[in-house]
Amino acid sequence: MDLVLRSQSDDDEPLTGTRVWVNGTLRGASLAGRLRTTLGGSAAASRVIRIVYECPEGYRNADGMMTLQVRPFRSLDQAGADALEVMLRCELVEHVAAIVVRVREPRSIPILLGGAEAAETDAAGFGVFTRRMPPGAVLEVTLNTAAFPDLRPASPSRTFVVSDVHEVFVFDQTFSVARAPVRKRFRPPRIVKIE
Repeated sequence: MDLVLRSQSDDDEPLTGTRVWVNGTLRGASLAGRLRTTLGGSAAASRVIRIVYECPEGYRNADGMMTLQVRPFRSLDQAGADALEVMLRCELVEHVAAIVVRVREPRSIPILLGGAEAAETDAAGFGVFTRRMPPGAVLEVTLNTAAFPDLRPASPSRTFVVSDVHEVFVFDQTFSVARAPVRKRFRPPRIVKIE
């Protein structure tokens, strides 16, 4: 009996390099998401097939060990291939988090990620950057307005949490501009002469 093993990522891309063991014996690694092996001898006679696989770098095993109970049956399609097909899922260890910042007061405002500068807004008020992060990672994005004391609120921040898919986070910020205090001109006191 033939065993066809298909290795895919959680975004349905075929993966190369997924190593597969069947009943404790290494059968090889997937190429373009596919590995075909023949179960001969005791593996073919066994009614239980244990499949263990190791995902390529950057991915983790989504299923752990798979145990298949094989029950013999007679195919109605005599010309059909005698192969068992199994899907092996691998999840990305990190996902792409794209952060889009839009400010309503277009200035070159530094954008901080976890306290370190990641980008800055442009003349149109936009700033964009990406990071690869594991699911559950917390992104703290801050607009550093230290160079612009007239902007309110001062250095606003937002927190985003990376999910288990690639994602775009939008930080839309409106500022108000504080007017400089008007200084009153000093007028010397008028002297009024009373007679």
